[in-house]
Amino acid sequence: MHGVSNPAAMFAAAEASGREIELSELCRERAIEHSLTLPSCIPVFLNTHPKKDLIGRIVPQLAEIRSAFPRRAIVLENHEAAVTDPEMIREFRDLLSEIDVGLAFDDYRAGQARFRELICAPLDYIKFDSSLIRDLMDVDPE
Repeated sequence: MHGVSNPAAMFAAAEASGREIELSELCRERAIEHSLTLPSCIPVFLNTHPKKDLIGRIVPQLAEIRSAFPRRAIVLENHEAAVTDPEMIREFRDLLSEIDVGLAFDDYRAGQARFRELICAPLDYIKFDSSLIRDLMDVDPE
């Protein structure tokens, strides 16, 4: 019997067979199902895949999830490669708001383009890239 040892290996195997988007969708569905053990006020953060059609596939899937789990707090983590166009981000944010799904930027990095995205679409969460906070405790308080 062959298997995968970690999520990266699982997604690499899915990508090799051209099924990484389907795996991404399945992971979101299973995450919501498993979140039922948590209080509904604790948000469940779901990831996107950079090849995923945000408006054409992710929003409809999230609308179905929202319909099945109306009381679950849901936040979609936008992969940095998934959306870079400010107008698209604004539209995507509006569509998520309509179905009561929050938006987070995942692995947020410094840079002018990233700040422009923040201005264009108000976010619920920003998850900083570890490179921005690594060794922060070692910084001189001055």
